[in-house]
Amino acid sequence: MKVHRQALRQHMAYRGLTVRGLAAKTTKPRLSPSTIGHLASGERTTCSPETARSIERALDVPPGTIFEPTMCNVQSHTERASA
Repeated sequence: MKVHRQALRQHMAYRGLTVRGLAAKTTKPRLSPSTIGHLASGERTTCSPETARSIERALDVPPGTIFEPTMCNVQSHTERASA
């Protein structure tokens, strides 16, 4: 999932949450402050869908508000074998 860094920072500010405060509110999976800090700073630009859901739940925003799916081209084993 691709993070919209500015939206993440704006929602954190609106909720009055620091990186550590947001990390403490995340569940399933529980995220570290460094993970959230890297996403908010732009050091990391993508994350797993589980991480995105955890952050959006903690910020009480609808799914897709802060993160958008990323597409990748994946071939099945049989497609690669015949190519």
